[in-house]
Amino acid sequence: MLLAVLDGLTPVFSGVPARNDPPAGLPRVPPALSLPEVVKGAVGPFPAHSDGYGNPGASGLGYITLITLHTGQTRRELAITGQTGEGLDGTLAFDRAEANGAYLGQINLIVASSFVGVNGAIWGYDVAKAAEIGERKLFEIGEPKTGGIPVYPADPLLDAAARLLGTRDAPRFPLLPGAQVIAAHKEITAPGPATVWCGVAIAIAAHRATDASAIMELCGKHRGRSGRNPPGEHYFRLIRRNLAKSVLRVGANQGVRYREIFVAVKHESVPPGSIGHAMATAPYIVLANNAVPPGGPEKLLEMGIYDWERTVQERP
Repeated sequence: MLLAVLDGLTPVFSGVPARNDPPAGLPRVPPALSLPEVVKGAVGPFPAHSDGYGNPGASGLGYITLITLHTGQTRRELAITGQTGEGLDGTLAFDRAEANGAYLGQINLIVASSFVGVNGAIWGYDVAKAAEIGERKLFEIGEPKTGGIPVYPADPLLDAAARLLGTRDAPRFPLLPGAQVIAAHKEITAPGPATVWCGVAIAIAAHRATDASAIMELCGKHRGRSGRNPPGEHYFRLIRRNLAKSVLRVGANQGVRYREIFVAVKHESVPPGSIGHAMATAPYIVLANNAVPPGGPEKLLEMGIYDWERTVQERP
C-alpha cells in the first residue's frame, strides 16, 4: 500500500537542519505584520458575504484561512461515449461535495500552494477559537530536538469553518457567488462501488512572525463493494498518521520547525451506478463586514467560536 511508504522513511529531520533562533549577534527579522494587523486587514467590502483573498476592496493585506473537507455523490446518468474521466456526472458530484457542509458552492476556485503565510490567520485557531481545539492528542510524531510533535484532531477547525460560512440551506457569511477564491486544494472523483476520502493536516509554525504554517491535502479511493467491504478504521488511522508525517517533512525541507499539527479525514461510501467526489480545500478569504464583532476585527483574537456566534446572532 502506498500509504505505508512513509512508515519506512528515516526520521523527519534527518540530514536537514531545522531553523531555530538566529545565531548570536544576528538580528531577528521583524514580523511583516503582527497578528492584530493581519486580522484588521482581513475584512472584505461586502456586508454579508465573505470574499476571496486578493480581490479589490479589502481592508488591508491580511487574510483568513479556513480548513474544510467535503464529500458528495450523484447517480451516473449523463455519460457520453468518448468522454474523458467521469464527464458531466463527475462535475455534478464535485458540485454536490462543494454544497455539503461548510458551503463552498458557486465560486471560481483557484488552486494555490498550501501555506498559511505570516500575513494569514487561521479561523478557529487564531481567531474565533474553536471549542476543544488542541485538547485531545491523537499521537506524536518523533522529532529529534523536541522529542515529539503533538498531533490533534482538526475536526474543531472544520466545525468552525462551517459556523462562519454556514451551509447551503442555512447560510451565514458565504463566499460571494462567482467570487475568485484562492485555495489549497486536492480532489478525487471515482465511480462506485468505492469509498472516496479526503484528508488534511495543518502544521503550526513555531515562529509565526517569520515562517509559514503548512497545509497538506490528500485524497483517495478505496475500491470494493460499497457497504459490504468498507475500509476499516486502521486504514484511516494510517492516512492521518502519514499526513502528519508528510507535513512535518515539508518543514524539514524548508528548515522550519512546527509546534503542533492538526489532522482530519472525511469519507463517503459510493454505491454502484453512482459517482463520488472528495475534496480537501483550505480557502484564503477576507471576512464579511457583518462577521466583524463590535470593537473591530482584532476582538476576534479574544473570542471563542461560540462567543463570536452569539455576537453575530444578536446583531440587529
